Amino acid sequence: MKPVKAKPSLLQLLIVMVLMVAILVLEIVAKYWLNLAGYIDTLILGVLITLPLLLVIDLAVSWLPARIEIERRVSSTLPLGKWVAVRLDIRSNLSYALSVKMRDSVPAAFKVANPELELKILPGQISTSEYKVKPTERGEHLFHGLDLQRPSILGFWCINYTFSMNSRIKVYPNFAAIAGYSLLHADNQTIQLGIKKKARRGEGMDFLQLREYREGDSLRQIDWKASSRFQKLISQEYQDARDQQVIVMLDSGRRMRTQDDELSHFDHSLNATLLLSHIALKQGDSVGVYSFGGEDRFVPPFKGSKNVQYLLNKMYDLYPSNEASDYLAAAQSVSALNCKRSLVVMVCNLRDEDVDDLVIAVRLLQKKHLVLVANLVEETIFSSLELPITGFESAIRYAGIHCYNRQTNEAMERLKSLGVWLITCKPSELSKRVVNSYLQIKNSATL
Repeated sequence: MKPVKAKPSLLQLLIVMVLMVAILVLEIVAKYWLNLAGYIDTLILGVLITLPLLLVIDLAVSWLPARIEIERRVSSTLPLGKWVAVRLDIRSNLSYALSVKMRDSVPAAFKVANPELELKILPGQISTSEYKVKPTERGEHLFHGLDLQRPSILGFWCINYTFSMNSRIKVYPNFAAIAGYSLLHADNQTIQLGIKKKARRGEGMDFLQLREYREGDSLRQIDWKASSRFQKLISQEYQDARDQQVIVMLDSGRRMRTQDDELSHFDHSLNATLLLSHIALKQGDSVGVYSFGGEDRFVPPFKGSKNVQYLLNKMYDLYPSNEASDYLAAAQSVSALNCKRSLVVMVCNLRDEDVDDLVIAVRLLQKKHLVLVANLVEETIFSSLELPITGFESAIRYAGIHCYNRQTNEAMERLKSLGVWLITCKPSELSKRVVNSYLQIKNSATL
C-alpha cells in the first residue's frame, strides 16, 4: 500500500479562504477606522500563520501510512455470464473511525455493479463491503490494485492510497448450470432444467435392483416371484446401459462467433457441452471433446462425474477463430482418434453451402458412430418473423427469412434422410435440447 496523491477538500479549503479574506478585511477596518493597529497586526499575523500551518500539519500527519489492511475475497474460478459477489474485508488499526471510498480495479472483460463503495471503518474491527461482477469473456483475468480515498484528520485534504493486491481469476464456461442440476432433488432435477426423462422401454437396460412397487411403474416391471415371496408388489428397477461413449465435436469456426446476447454461439455450445458431459458421466458413460474450425483440440474420452473440472481446465481458454470450418477433415480426425463406437454430437452453425461437405463428413462418421447434429439458428431469425410488415423493406426482410428457413429445412431433410439425429434451435435452448436427445438415445437403446 502506498499513498499516491493528496488533494484538498474543496469545501473546507473554501471555508479557510473565506476566513482569511474576512481576517484581512477585519485588519483594514481595525487599523484605519478603529486605530487598533498594533494589537490587530499581531493577532492577524498569528491567525494568518496558524491557518496555513494547520493545513500543512494536517497533510503531513495524514500522509503517513493509514494502517489499513484490505483483503479481497473472490473465487479463483468464475462462471461465464453470471453475476458473482466480490467481498472486501477492511481492518483499521487507527484509534478513530474512518469513512472511506473505494474502487477496485476490475478486469476490462467484467461488468461491474456499484463499482464505487463507501464504508465507515470502526477502529479495531473488520468491516465488510461487497460489489458484484459478471464475466463476459472466458480465459484468465487479473484483478489489479484497489484505490482507497480517505479524508485527512482535520478534513482539509483527501488522501488517496493504492493497495497492491492482485487476484488471478479463471473464467470457465457456465458451470453454474451443473451446480444447479446437482442441487435439485433427484425427481425434479431434469424437469426444472427443461430436460424430459422418457419412460424406459426395458430394452438395452442394465438391471439395477428390486424395490417396492411405486405408483406409475408399468406391469412389465413387476417381479411376480419376488412379490409372491414378500407378499407385496415388488418392481424391477433398471438403469441405462453404462460404459458407452460420447464425443462432442465443437465447431470453433467463424460462424460460431455470432452473438445474439451477451454470449457467442460458441460460448453457448461450451455451456451445453459442459452440462451434457456432467450428465453423461453421471450415467456411467465416458466423454471426449474435439474442437475444429480454428484450433484443433482433443480431450480424449474420460470417465467419472467428479472429473468435469478436468474438462473445464482443457476447454476454458478456447475461442472461435476467423477461419471457415472443414467438416470432412474434422470427421477424418475424429475417426482416426476414436475407434470405439460412440454417440458423436456435432454442434455447429450451418448454412446451405455447408451441407454437401457435411453430408460427406456424416457418412464417414456413420461407419463407426451414431451421429447427432445440433444446428444453431440466430435469435433474430425467430424474432424478425414476429415483426409486423409495414412497408416494402419489411416485406423483403420477411420474404428473405422465409427463403432462408426453407433452404435450412431442405438441408436438414438431407441430413435426416441419412438417419442422423437432428436438433435445430436457438443458442439459449441448446443445453436442454442436447441433453434431452442424449437421454432419448440412451432410452431407445440405439447406441
